[in-house]
Amino acid sequence: MERESVVIIGGGLAAIRTAAALRHAGHQGVITVVSQESSPPYDRPPLSKELLTREQPAWLSEELGITVETVADHVFRGTTAQTIVPITTRDTSPATSPTQHTDATDRWAVTTNTGHVITATHCVIATGSTPTVPNGWENVHTMRTLDDAERLRSAITNASADLQVSNSHHIATNAPSQGASIVIIGAGWIGLELAGHLTHHGHQVTVLESGPSPLWRQLGPTVGQRIGALHPDVTLQCNTIVTSVNKQPATTRTCVTYTQAGTTNTVTADVVITAVGVRPATHWLATPPEGSSPVITREDGLLTTTPTGAVHQHGHTLAGLYAVGDCAIRYDNTWGDIMPGHWNIALTDPERIAHDVLGIAQPASTTPHVFSTQGAHHVDVFGVPHLANEVIFREISPTSWLAAWLSPNGAATALMIVNSPRDTSAARRIFRNGPISIDPRAFADPTIPLKNVALTNDKGVSALAHRAETPLS
Repeated sequence: MERESVVIIGGGLAAIRTAAALRHAGHQGVITVVSQESSPPYDRPPLSKELLTREQPAWLSEELGITVETVADHVFRGTTAQTIVPITTRDTSPATSPTQHTDATDRWAVTTNTGHVITATHCVIATGSTPTVPNGWENVHTMRTLDDAERLRSAITNASADLQVSNSHHIATNAPSQGASIVIIGAGWIGLELAGHLTHHGHQVTVLESGPSPLWRQLGPTVGQRIGALHPDVTLQCNTIVTSVNKQPATTRTCVTYTQAGTTNTVTADVVITAVGVRPATHWLATPPEGSSPVITREDGLLTTTPTGAVHQHGHTLAGLYAVGDCAIRYDNTWGDIMPGHWNIALTDPERIAHDVLGIAQPASTTPHVFSTQGAHHVDVFGVPHLANEVIFREISPTSWLAAWLSPNGAATALMIVNSPRDTSAARRIFRNGPISIDPRAFADPTIPLKNVALTNDKGVSALAHRAETPLS
């Protein structure tokens, strides 16, 4: 019998964790990693959370204590997958009915842009996502990769230096120096992390958001407005439609034109960042070689996967094909649909794939967890916020509070903690088995320890009754 082999397409956290989880679970076959990036794997959260304070990458070899070379047999860097096709074996056993014979996939073939054809019994797609940049927007920065961060840091540093030179040519005053002017288009997680970080370091930041509040797609407008209030030094404009982004002639500045309440406005900035969202890097799956069927994604580009991470389409699972990280939405038996876009998913979901490849028992469900550092503020979200659910609050101070999303049966499907480390630890413990029934009055009383507000643990009943519809951040 042929020893099972795995090819992993991707070079980020989800990819290296998949390789490491396979080895940890006992996989002894060949592992091949195909990474589009030329650099070794690095941690992405510090790119936005610590843009100006951490110039050196947070290498995953240091964060996790492993390198991709120690867990993979072959590593192709700076290489992209172009096609993936199943290699099928025809069932030639005697048939007892005309419909008994089926074609079984026993290998997958991945063709790269360098002409390599890599075959393996299992394939894991961990290609992540790419920032959305609307057509026609000029001179804008994105924030997704190490190269993005280096370009953005350089642009802000250069703009600040130019301002200092310009100010030195004017009459000296005792007025404090101003930082660079920066426009961020989009108030999702990345947009707010950059806004909080940059204002904390003295820059003048304007955020343009198309919706009624920051994070309204992820948390709803009520909670989103409260998150926005944590950033009084940010000029926040909501319900805006950006109509053009153009480089100003004969300058290094960029002009952003937008409409708001029927009025056209213009703002110019030293640096413009687009943070309007990302799209899964799965476009290449739609163009298979002639004679092969494409791997089907949702309209938003996401691959749908089962609780084990196996790709699921047209009502059946594709044998030996998996997806993990920002390119996949995974159904979980406790929490329902788990949307991508956050570090914790890439860290924990690979273990499920490894166990399925090796045919061993699946690990217990892990609680979805989003963490966000926005300047001086820290936000944690445990569970799945369903936007149709009622939201209740626990007030600690104007900048420290909790929010819970309650389903109609009274179960909390998500808990959000703002600037309260003690409650973050308690929330992690009480949400470890799924949604919980809580006492709303006890939750609203900050004098009652958070661990005492839980009545029962519903083991996911509420989450499955109200499937997550939260889009990518």
